[in-house]
Amino acid sequence: MFRRAYGGPTGEWTKKAVLEYFKHCVKYLNEYSPNAKIVCLLNKIDLVNKDIRDEVFNYRKREILEYAADECRDRMQFFGTTIWDDTLFTAWSSIVNSLIPNISFMQEHLHRIRQGCGATEVAVFERSTFL
Repeated sequence: MFRRAYGGPTGEWTKKAVLEYFKHCVKYLNEYSPNAKIVCLLNKIDLVNKDIRDEVFNYRKREILEYAADECRDRMQFFGTTIWDDTLFTAWSSIVNSLIPNISFMQEHLHRIRQGCGATEVAVFERSTFL
């Protein structure tokens, strides 16, 4: 939700307005889904100079955490992403893995399939996005 809101319908949202919107979203998540995981993708990280990328990422993360309710901060996970490398795939994989119950069961069966086929690697892709 935060990323969708960032540009706003006309692209004229200020950073403060976006953070306030985020604050309200998190408030309602806490109220109606108190155990929900909250994932923040800080996209277009490739536009930040590599020398200061981690510093900028951590600054933005702290900035967002200031707006989040205390009771949800430990449920928040952050990823710096870009479409130009594997960061978006890595973030999406982490999100999907956290949603799958019995992930170890699936991993064991994939391991057996890999061994049975004599494959080096086996991958599972989500049908509609192929991620």
